[in-house]
This record gives sequence, structure tokens and C-alpha cells, in this order.
Amino acid sequence: MIHLNKELIELGGLSEKVQGMIDPQTYYTHTISNFLKEKESVEVTGFLKSILWLYTGMNFYRKSCITLNNVRYHRVNPKEAQLEDLTVTLNLPIFNPASLDATIQQQGILDGDRIQEAYVLYTKSNDYVCLVNLKKIRDYSAPERIKPGIKLQDLVHSV
Repeated sequence: MIHLNKELIELGGLSEKVQGMIDPQTYYTHTISNFLKEKESVEVTGFLKSILWLYTGMNFYRKSCITLNNVRYHRVNPKEAQLEDLTVTLNLPIFNPASLDATIQQQGILDGDRIQEAYVLYTKSNDYVCLVNLKKIRDYSAPERIKPGIKLQDLVHSV
């Protein structure tokens, strides 16, 4: 897993360093199994950082934000979802079902769709994981390729 806060602090400019210091502890993982293997080593958000984020309606104290990449989404029941990748299936309670339903409707997500980013909240002290949000990036058609007979001068308007 990639610890985004550390990456921002180490590699970013001034604004990225500040962002890394005030954001909740955030991780990015390519697979669910990677998260399950490394979840014991994640850092949790401290008290002072969590106070900065209370206006969002979420309490990040002693929690970590995990972004799961490229997973398939299934709704098990109104309060539970299932995320799966090539190797692992994970059943998760939903943090706020009404908010997730609005996101699903807005993005046109269907049961069984591949989701590019699933955001989960992990509480290390009691090994609790819940689904917070989803982000489906639409597939855009690739632009047409330039045919071999066209020259650069044909594409650039003369001034």
C-alpha cells in the first residue's frame, strides 16, 4: 500500500507538504488482498488532525482512509456491499447508505460494475472496515487516429 501522506510530505511542494500534514491518514492500494495483508501496519489519524475534519461530518480519529483500486461492486442488502477483485471478496457495511445511494444514482453505477476507486474507512483498534464512497470513471472513446496520408501542414492553419 502507498501511504499518501508520507508521499506528499516527502515529494511534494509546500502546499502538498501542508496537505500531507493535515489530511487524515490516507492509503492507496491496488488490491484488496494487499490491504488485508498490510492493514496492521497502517497509521491512524490522531486527535488534532481529526478535529480539523469534523466539519465534514466524519470522525477520522483513530481511523485511516483507504482507497481500493479497480474493484467490482455488488449490493448485498441496503446496508451492506461487496467489493471484489481478482483474488478476494470483501463484504462491508455501508457508512451512510443514503449518501452512497445518491452517489450510485448520480454516477450510474449498476450492480456488478467495475469501480475505479472505492473509499473505505478502517478502524485499526477493532479491525472494522466500512464502505464510504465509490468513484466510477467513465470510459471515454479514444480519439480517432490521424490517417497516414495527412501531413502536419494540413492540420495547422496558416497565419
